[in-house]
Amino acid sequence: MTARIQHRLGVTASRERIWEVLSDLANWGEWNPLYPKAEGTISFGGRLVLTEHQAGKAPEPIVFKVSDWAPGEHLIMNAPAGFMASRIQYVEIDGLQREGCILACGVIFKGWGEAKLKKANQGLRAGFEAMCEGLKAKAEAT
Repeated sequence: MTARIQHRLGVTASRERIWEVLSDLANWGEWNPLYPKAEGTISFGGRLVLTEHQAGKAPEPIVFKVSDWAPGEHLIMNAPAGFMASRIQYVEIDGLQREGCILACGVIFKGWGEAKLKKANQGLRAGFEAMCEGLKAKAEAT
């Protein structure tokens, strides 16, 4: 059983430029309202601590393990999401042309009670929209 929350949009920037912004963890606060604080290392098995700011909830640090990444393509992270459940979070960059991409930011809840997890985290829908819009604006600005 799975439940997905995702936002997708077009970006007029290269995959490399989007990745440059995304991989600069120290500066996520400049463009990312959902995760304004990010620490760690993007590497296979690397640990990332993202402080999540959902509307109406207290900020919460979440510890993710990087399960896959490819510069200019994707960043995929996993974290526990309660009893017998997991959270797979991702950013995907699909290149359409030299200076155009589709950007997707989202989460997949898997396991026991995924529908309950999705309902409890509905603020993530707006959060991923803001995250994608912020990444788009930062990547297109330079």
